[in-house]
Amino acid sequence: MLKRWLIFSNIFLMSFCSNGVKRDSQDPTNKGLKNQNATTQLNFIGFLHQNCKVNLVFPEDIYYSRSKANCEEEFVSQQLLAEHSKYDIIRINDAYLKIALYMKDPDWAKKYLVDFSQYPEFNNDAMPELVNDSAKVKWKGMIPGPYLEGYNFSIWYDRDMAKELGIQVKQLDMTFDDLLQYVKAIDTYNKSHNTNITPLQECSDWSTINVLAFRLFLSELDDWRESLKDNYTEKKLNAFHKTLKAFEALSKYHAYSKSWKETEFMTSLEYPMKHKSFFYVNASWMYNYWQKIANNEVVNMVPNELPVFKPSPVYFGGYSVMWAVPKNAPHKDEAVKFLLFMNKPDVAEKWSRYAKCPTGIKGNVTSVSFGKDHFEDFTYNIDKKYGSNKLSFNYFDNNLVLGVSKNSVNMHTIDVATGLMTADEAIADIRRQLKKSK
Repeated sequence: MLKRWLIFSNIFLMSFCSNGVKRDSQDPTNKGLKNQNATTQLNFIGFLHQNCKVNLVFPEDIYYSRSKANCEEEFVSQQLLAEHSKYDIIRINDAYLKIALYMKDPDWAKKYLVDFSQYPEFNNDAMPELVNDSAKVKWKGMIPGPYLEGYNFSIWYDRDMAKELGIQVKQLDMTFDDLLQYVKAIDTYNKSHNTNITPLQECSDWSTINVLAFRLFLSELDDWRESLKDNYTEKKLNAFHKTLKAFEALSKYHAYSKSWKETEFMTSLEYPMKHKSFFYVNASWMYNYWQKIANNEVVNMVPNELPVFKPSPVYFGGYSVMWAVPKNAPHKDEAVKFLLFMNKPDVAEKWSRYAKCPTGIKGNVTSVSFGKDHFEDFTYNIDKKYGSNKLSFNYFDNNLVLGVSKNSVNMHTIDVATGLMTADEAIADIRRQLKKSK
C-alpha cells in the first residue's frame, strides 16, 4: 500500500493512501471542533477522489511534547534535510525564526519548501496584504502555505466569576489603571472571603506574561515601529522601565502566584472556569482548547482587548502559515493541491466558525462581521479597530525591546511581578547585562 503522510495544524497530522482505506484508531472528535471540521473536509476530498483515502493521527503521537525543547524544530529539520521527506505536508507553526536558528540557515524556507505564491489561485484567495512583497520578507522572498487561521491575543476571564467578584471588565479600551483596579478588587475579595483566587495566571511551560508586558511597552513608545528595529535605545529602555513599574504595582496585590513555576499549561486549563484564577492571557486559539475539555463552560469565557498605558495603533495578532509542503515530499503535487483546496473561502468560513479565529483567506469571514456570539464579536471589533495593523511576535524572547542579539538578557518581568525584585533593581540589572554583553 502506497502511503502519503501529511502533518497538519497545531494538534494533528494526516496520512492518505492511494488505494484502500486505512483509518487511524484515534478518534479526532475528541480533539476539538477544529478537528471535526478538518475531518469533514477530508471526507469531502475522499468523496471527490475515491482513490485517495485519508488517515488521521496526531503530532503528539509522533514527536510533539510541550516539555521537550525544540522538538518541532528538530522534526521539521529532519524531514527537510532527508533525501526524501517521509511526509507530504509538515507543520511549521509559522515558526520561521525558531527553525532558522535551529537549522542555522536563514534561507531554510526558500531552500526546502514549496513557494505557494507561485500559484495564482493561492494569491487570488488570500488577503492582498498577506501575499504582497512585504509579506514575503519574513520568509525570505516566498510564502510556504495558506493563512487559513489567524489569531488575536486577549486577556480572558470567566463572566460568572466576574459577577461573583463584582467586577465589570471592559472588553475594549482597557487601560493599565483599569487592570490594576480589577486586580486590587480580587485581592480585596480574597482577604474578605478567605479565598486564594490568582488574579493573573502564568504557566511555567507556556509563559504569556510578556504578551501583557510588551503590549504595555509598545503603547508607551511614541512610535511603535521603534520596537521593530534590531537594537535597544534609551527610549525603549525607559518604556520598559515604566512597564516594570506597572508590574511592581500589580505585585502589591498578589497579581501573580509565587508558585507559578509549579503550574503547567495542560493541567491548569480549567483554572479560570473552576474559579482558581481570573485573568488568562493568551490568544483566540484558547477557545478550541477550552471547548475540548469543558464544552458547556467555554461559553462563559470572555476575550478582551489587552490593556495599554495609552492608545496604540497596533495590536498583537496576525495570520499563521501552519502547514507547508517540502520540496522533497514523495507526493508533492498532490500535497500542493490539498493545501490549495484548504485555501478556499468556503473552507475558511467553516474553519473560522469552528475555531472562533480570524482567517487570512478572502470571503465572508475574512472579518467575522455577523457576530454569532461574543467570541465572534470580539474578533470583529478588534479587526474593525486595527484592520491589518497586527504585530506578530515571539513572546518568549525580548526582540521588541532589545533586538535579536540581546535575546538572552533576563528581563525580570516575572521576578518583579511576584515581588522578588523592584522595577528599579530589574532595570539596573538589565543595563548591567547589556553592558557586559558588549
